[in-house]
Amino acid sequence: MAAINEAEDVFVLGAGFSAALYSKLPLANELGNQAFERVLSESADATAWRRFSLEYPFEVALSLLAEPLPHLTDRENKRNAARFAELSAAVAGVLDEAQAAAFTDEPPPWLYALVSVLHQRRSTIVSFNYDTAIETGVESHWLVPERARRLPASASRLDSLAGPYEGFSKVGATDLLWHLPPLFAGTEGPRELVKTMRLLKLHGSIDWWWVPGDPSGSTLEREGLYGRFGAPQRASDQMRRDYLPSRERFIVPPLAAKTPYYGNPVTRQLWQDAYHSLRRASRVALIGYSLPVTDMVTFGMLQSAIQGRDIALEVVNRDVDELEPRLKALIGVGPKDPLPRWVRTWDGEHSVESYCQWLGYRQGSEFARALEQRQDRFPRDASMHVGWPVAGGEKSRKVFRVRANNDVVVLETAPVDGMVRPDRFEPFDPTPHGGEPTFGAVRQLLADTDRIVAVHGDSEPFAVVNIASAANWIRFVPAGFITQEPQED
Repeated sequence: MAAINEAEDVFVLGAGFSAALYSKLPLANELGNQAFERVLSESADATAWRRFSLEYPFEVALSLLAEPLPHLTDRENKRNAARFAELSAAVAGVLDEAQAAAFTDEPPPWLYALVSVLHQRRSTIVSFNYDTAIETGVESHWLVPERARRLPASASRLDSLAGPYEGFSKVGATDLLWHLPPLFAGTEGPRELVKTMRLLKLHGSIDWWWVPGDPSGSTLEREGLYGRFGAPQRASDQMRRDYLPSRERFIVPPLAAKTPYYGNPVTRQLWQDAYHSLRRASRVALIGYSLPVTDMVTFGMLQSAIQGRDIALEVVNRDVDELEPRLKALIGVGPKDPLPRWVRTWDGEHSVESYCQWLGYRQGSEFARALEQRQDRFPRDASMHVGWPVAGGEKSRKVFRVRANNDVVVLETAPVDGMVRPDRFEPFDPTPHGGEPTFGAVRQLLADTDRIVAVHGDSEPFAVVNIASAANWIRFVPAGFITQEPQED
């Protein structure tokens, strides 16, 4: 596997992404003030703390505490370091509680559409968020890799059947993170990685732990326990004491570039991979990232990677007007100049949702064009199925009708509920028996097709973003996830 994803696009996620996903996940200053209240209730030195605001952002405060300042004495810097440790622990505690409360609910459907598209495109995600929304989203989804991987002997039967052939297994969070940082002992052993999106968490994560100040990075490990939405999972305090003794959270202060957080090789590798991915990308999306002027390290990396290059820049933010001056400085145009045509924006309260829906539409269109060009690879008489990803696996449904709706080809299947029961799992359900349309029915419509969608029962349409095939069947892969719980027998 290459050192970095050879991806054409990079998605940069800020706090606005997580807040759009779950309102219970706080934005930066909200997170800081909630942590502040927690420390205030426990600290005897309450006068040493200041509340966070636009004039005194949380990221600035956290970084000023983390980094020794030349105008302070050694004793005062050490006191600040202790306050930083208190505030970091409070931040992690606030996020633990907010995430646990949020993740008991299913996320909005656009998250599953997003990770479906990013998996198919092998995209790179650069995240500045401490939460584990992306990891949990992938663990909740049923993303099938393009090729089989060797499974450990302990793998369940359901895991070994997660695809058209035995030996496949679903994509998991470890595949996104490439063992950076590695899992701590007691979660799961090393395994062969499969091709999927790449996740680079440049500011650490609430499930990463280290021995504070360790310059080698050898003590930095992650829990690797995510569960799924509806049933989130975290390592117990006892498990952490057993396997991660004397470790503390790896919560990176965003602006303090001279601290041990940025000096250890794991963090440096993540930042280098992010920069090289940005330099290679032909498309960069800033989703919920506000380009804070105080974060000169990140701003400088983005500016160096973007300016002077022929790329598409997509900006997704609730308030693009407020962001525009910093955006113009990033791309190198004057404050009174209009944004160039290669910058496209999504604005408003539902900007993240709208953008993710548009991504699914775009990926579906690209798939339809690619299928038209390579349609001769697939026999006309091949039977067609839709591999619906559901909780615990995949349900394949035969396509019983193909119809055109303007420039969209619609594949209709029987209804699907939202769970696979291991004792009833079948790679194809129901088994083909003839009489349904074959791939020839789709081939007749490809020339005038903008995209292909699949529907089950009376569901909303799901954009089809990929295809798998064998000698006599074709399986279409939709960008979505069926979360409806099964009805009791």
